[in-house]
Amino acid sequence: MISESLGKVKYHDKGNMTRSEIDQTMAFMTELKHSGQFRAFWKSFDESVNLMTSGEVIIQSMWSPAVTAVRAKGVPCVYQPLKEGYRAWGGGLGLAKHLSGIELDAAYEYLNWYLSGWVGAYLNRQGYYSAVLDTAKAN
Repeated sequence: MISESLGKVKYHDKGNMTRSEIDQTMAFMTELKHSGQFRAFWKSFDESVNLMTSGEVIIQSMWSPAVTAVRAKGVPCVYQPLKEGYRAWGGGLGLAKHLSGIELDAAYEYLNWYLSGWVGAYLNRQGYYSAVLDTAKAN
């Protein structure tokens, strides 16, 4: 998104980039890396927290629980909305086809609970999305 906002790359579909778009993006990111723009690319939750709490980085993409962990260590940490907007990710729930009887009933009970609103409200308060916004709002 930054590459596009700076006019470096024009994407037809960011969710399905062409090889040329990927190459252009990587060339721009490599240029930024060589100029010292990036300190690190974290590979784990703990690494993201450590980079922020040590002061080695002052801005990064983080998961909500990592932000909470940084705050718990006494380091101010906030989400900053980006002018360019956000890209989202999602998680889905599904049933295994081998389920039957009480296992299938329990799986449906879990799905119904998960979508009933409490989980959605909990996730929304952390800045995530809910599959059923109306039930989340009610909770």
